[in-house]
Amino acid sequence: MPASPLDNSDGPLTISVKADGSEVPDDLAIQAMYITHELNRIPEATVIVQSDSVEIDEFEELDNSLFGLGAEIEIRAGFGDSGYQQLFKGIVTSQRARLDAQQGARLEVLCRDKALKLTETRSSARYEDMNDGDVMKAIITDAGLKSAVEKVKTGAGTQLRIGATDWDFLRLLADRNGFVVSVKEGEIKVAKPDSSVAPALLVTFGMDIIDFDISLETNRTIKNAVQDAWDEASQERVTGPSNYKPKLSFGDTKYSDFAENLGDRTHKVSTSREVDASDLKEMANARVIRSELAAVSGSISFPGCGEISPLDVLEISNTGKRFGGKGLVTAVSHMIEAGKWTSQTRLGLPPDWTSDSFGLAAPAAEAITTPIHGLQIGKVVQLADDPLGKQRILISLPMIGPEGSDVWARYAQPYASDGAGIQFLPEVGDEVIVAFLNADPNAPIIVGSLHNEKAKRPETETEENHIKTIVTREKLKVIFDEEKKIITVETPGGHKLVMDDDESSFSMQDMNGNFIKMDSSGIALKSDKDITLTATGKIEAKATMDATLSGQNVTCEGQIGFTGSGGATAEVSAGGQTKIEGGMVMIN
Repeated sequence: MPASPLDNSDGPLTISVKADGSEVPDDLAIQAMYITHELNRIPEATVIVQSDSVEIDEFEELDNSLFGLGAEIEIRAGFGDSGYQQLFKGIVTSQRARLDAQQGARLEVLCRDKALKLTETRSSARYEDMNDGDVMKAIITDAGLKSAVEKVKTGAGTQLRIGATDWDFLRLLADRNGFVVSVKEGEIKVAKPDSSVAPALLVTFGMDIIDFDISLETNRTIKNAVQDAWDEASQERVTGPSNYKPKLSFGDTKYSDFAENLGDRTHKVSTSREVDASDLKEMANARVIRSELAAVSGSISFPGCGEISPLDVLEISNTGKRFGGKGLVTAVSHMIEAGKWTSQTRLGLPPDWTSDSFGLAAPAAEAITTPIHGLQIGKVVQLADDPLGKQRILISLPMIGPEGSDVWARYAQPYASDGAGIQFLPEVGDEVIVAFLNADPNAPIIVGSLHNEKAKRPETETEENHIKTIVTREKLKVIFDEEKKIITVETPGGHKLVMDDDESSFSMQDMNGNFIKMDSSGIALKSDKDITLTATGKIEAKATMDATLSGQNVTCEGQIGFTGSGGATAEVSAGGQTKIEGGMVMIN
């Protein structure tokens, strides 16, 4: 049978407060202490020191060095000879003084667990070849804190964190795995809530319950959840339905009674990021787990007891069939004032994830990572040898961080199909614009390249904007003249093809001076050297009008026969000697 708060409550209340290992003396009048431990939050304690002095500039309590900023504070309490129970250990993070002419000086000392350092600054990071559990452990241990992270399967690979505190990113990873975060004395535990464990404490109405306020909620519970993602390989949507079976049973009510009260409600979320089907299922399960935690909520207070903590199970007795039973503790508070110690436990958590609190709109990056808003400047680092064979380009993101910011990004093209498309890749060192699918930093897309002062446009811009060009690195050019309707294709060596609507011509020229032009006058071939026509079949030349062949010497030779005829007349003449010969010569 679990213990009762009354088991060790005999005798007078005694408290012990230590500052940097030294006991705070009794003559320093501690008026009250308020301590809170809550899932997904940093534990805190407030110590109030009261002075009756009203003399100007005589405030020993305010000036006492024991509660100096950064001092390590330890708070214990107990009854009679039962010994002390540890209630809090942390550091002083702020002080507040209040002065009253009648009541004297009052010092309020706020203390927080050492895990507070995780909340201090926002930063970006890259986690390579790590699953979510590895990342959570790294965040905790890198801060010099103790880690107890339950094994996870999701998130294997490389992921980016953008502009988030360690604490926020830790909670986000915990959320998407169905975990909660519990902090105690510099140790951070990340685990799935389990209401089936043995109760740590039994409270009974009419015996030790001071105040009881519990609600059963159906309006925010769901029956199921589905997480979808886009699969690049299959070009299809991948669906991950939850398969988690809620264990909640409170009083005479089961979770199914809550979830089905308002119909078959399924929480549906989609992401454009490529995510394994198994990971999608775990994320969907996480939504159902948080919904389960929201079904029962409220608070129960009882005489002071330090034997219960968040993630423990509290057994409740003598409160009826509906509101009795076992509940998962999500927060514990201790109030010590006027010589009296009261403890309060809270049940239930809101169904929202950390990311859901950012605003009313659907969370960026679908709440499975820290979002990155807008476009980013990138620099091309490497074009080939994608380790996953996905034809991605390695880029750096200089505005995220000078080191460790290289990511593999897909490259958007106007036309991309199986074995076909437009392939114009940027050069190493080029400046590119990077977008992120649904603001997810793990789904970067290069959407274009930028000219700049160092990498100028190939043509000087004009207001009319008649000239459009495609120019490669080695000055292979395609030039479009919108005004004269001319397309020019040329190489740096001098090869040129011109399609000219302005002059109704089509011309080709090579680097050797050979030239072909087709226009309204006909076809012209020009060469500074020879022109040779060769065919394995026939060569036939016809003209409706006259045909002229001229040269210094003209030779026509038939290897078997030669025929020359005129339909009306035929003439063979020469200014000098004319010679006609053959094995046999026949004239008429």
